[in-house]
Amino acid sequence: MSKARQLRLQTSLLHATYDDGADSFASRAPLNVSTAFAYKSAEKLSAVFAGTEHGFLYSRIHNPTVAQFEKAMAVLEGGIGALACASGMAAITCAVLAFVTAGDTVLSSSSLFGGTFSFLTKTLQRLGVKVQFFDPTDPDSIDRLMDETTKVVFTEIIGNPKMDVAQVDRIAEAVHKAAIPLIVDNTLAPCIFRGASHGADLIVHSTSKYVDGQGRVIGGCLIDTGSPNWDRAKYEYLQDYTTQFGQDGLLTFIRYELMSNLGCCFSPYHADLHMAGLETLPLRMERHCHNALELARFLQSHSRVSRVRYPGLPDDPGHDVAARLFNGGFGGLLAFEVDSEKRAFQVINRLKIALRLANLGDAKTLVIHPASTIYAAIPPWQHETLGVNDRLIRVSVGLEDAEDIIGDFKKALEG
Repeated sequence: MSKARQLRLQTSLLHATYDDGADSFASRAPLNVSTAFAYKSAEKLSAVFAGTEHGFLYSRIHNPTVAQFEKAMAVLEGGIGALACASGMAAITCAVLAFVTAGDTVLSSSSLFGGTFSFLTKTLQRLGVKVQFFDPTDPDSIDRLMDETTKVVFTEIIGNPKMDVAQVDRIAEAVHKAAIPLIVDNTLAPCIFRGASHGADLIVHSTSKYVDGQGRVIGGCLIDTGSPNWDRAKYEYLQDYTTQFGQDGLLTFIRYELMSNLGCCFSPYHADLHMAGLETLPLRMERHCHNALELARFLQSHSRVSRVRYPGLPDDPGHDVAARLFNGGFGGLLAFEVDSEKRAFQVINRLKIALRLANLGDAKTLVIHPASTIYAAIPPWQHETLGVNDRLIRVSVGLEDAEDIIGDFKKALEG
């Protein structure tokens, strides 16, 4: 067992960005900015191309700085390996395409981030891949929907912005009866939810969010948990990779035949910034969770707020599931409703501390009106399934003093 696996998460991540094999002896992994990598002999270069010797070839495929970040992300999720991509959507695309071809079906949770919903319902279906949706709070629905064409199941751990909590452990039980993989998007709950312990086979992150933590750069990552619960023989195109690379076969396939061919490689500059974020991620998540719970309690008590969705509230529909699956908090995102779209815009415009922009997981508090922004291109009749309406405001609660955040929303609601 590695040193990182024996240590607690904060310690592990703090040291996962240190390359103790580097010749420079620097306390941080070096930033390697190079298009390609030279070798002293044709034989060595040939062996690296063949995969019989370790090495780096071309930064569209892999890069030393990016590789260090991938190792750290594997530590974060307790996985056997990771693969970084240009964005969270690139990571989701690679993860899903690893298991489907034309004629296959993806079974996905119904409450999704708008970009993921668009990818599944537009891009994938144009490629001949069918999509069916299930309620992530009702794992029994999976058995009713699954058939012989279903090749992968996808869910977000917390629906965005619906804020429902997926019963991942129960979903995994249903999925693994069919020996197919479960992909879990854990963007909203890093550190507080460990998917490898609850049946997730592949975990994806938009690392632009909490991993970076300061709204600086775009990135994504997928992590293989090494789960034995899905049958690799169901996917013929993986067989050669499994034979040659063993447990690394899936990630090697995704790296060479998806990420590299699609060109959605991760920048070493972004990897370097992301590693700085990883070093403080557990500490920041503690503050995000604390502040979000304090704000949720305040909003729930306010006469001009008709509804609050945050799994940390004892009467929230997702609270019991979150309490069972999460460790040390309930996330930094919440949503609340006022009495009209006009009122929602007034509240958002009166805020002085919170920034109005389309992101989450920043150190600063962020606010947005989902129906008129992120979900504007999605037909209104689909909004209800996604947990969106004209009265809804989504808040990514930042690291400011909780009293200042609450004060900002108090003035905005009463102004």
